[in-house]
Amino acid sequence: MSVATDDFKGITNYDIYSFFEDYITFSNNYYQLIVNYYNGLDINKDAFNYLDTLIEDSETIEGLIEQYQNRFNRTDFWDLVDKFSEIQTKLLTVQNLSRWLRSSRSDRYSSNIKVEYTQAGKETIERISKNSGISDYDNKWADIAIDNSLEEEDYTSAGGAILSISLPNNKNFNIKNIVDGLSATNIYGKDIVKKMEFVNGDLSVLTGINALLQTFETIFETFKGSIPEFPEDGVESDIIGSNTNVISYPSIFRNLLQMFQKDDRFSSITLNDLYRKDDGVYISISAKTKIGDTLLKETAI
Repeated sequence: MSVATDDFKGITNYDIYSFFEDYITFSNNYYQLIVNYYNGLDINKDAFNYLDTLIEDSETIEGLIEQYQNRFNRTDFWDLVDKFSEIQTKLLTVQNLSRWLRSSRSDRYSSNIKVEYTQAGKETIERISKNSGISDYDNKWADIAIDNSLEEEDYTSAGGAILSISLPNNKNFNIKNIVDGLSATNIYGKDIVKKMEFVNGDLSVLTGINALLQTFETIFETFKGSIPEFPEDGVESDIIGSNTNVISYPSIFRNLLQMFQKDDRFSSITLNDLYRKDDGVYISISAKTKIGDTLLKETAI
């Protein structure tokens, strides 16, 4: 094929042989790093940059092939084009690995996270969009259909369809009140220790960051109906012991988010990951406070 690559360069003034070499380098050294990222490891920017460059080069080559196709009049030229098309298809597949791997990471830059949703009986896509807490749900339902490549015969009112739904993993809040003088960690206030005890004749309390940490933990442990004054706060209790295939993951994050929004000490909440491992469901959330502290919690649901 070296003759064909040399002649391709002579006709188009483009070195397609170097493109093939770069693809081999990518396959041997960078492909697995991208797979690892979508499986939950840290991002390797060099791998994604290499992929971007190859895709840009493939688009250039594709245009040249179309422009000079009348001059490719030998069979070895078309063997070359077939080889290029095969590589281009593989590159585009890598570009969409988040979908093929059913990763919780929708892509490397997105502020969204993907979760699985099991359709209930007679539940429309519009209703799923609304139940997932998606803003403008009556229009955004179409995105669910497109992301899942749904065809009419794949989706029936019987239920049971497992869909991938993109949710925003970051939410910002505004501080509406002040719990103390804005001095250091005084903004975090005070809280009675969850395991009540008396010290020096008075109830033991937590202050500063320790008070906030207790609140952070309590939010994760709160189930709907456990607080008489706020019966709608907390995660649905019926998820305990449920089959992981029928758990509504969007509802879990939405329930937690509603509780965080009621506490002005938190400035933003980020859903880092929501995944199944063995027989358990795990959630990882980080919270940023008014004065810039970051709290992280990863726990089984």
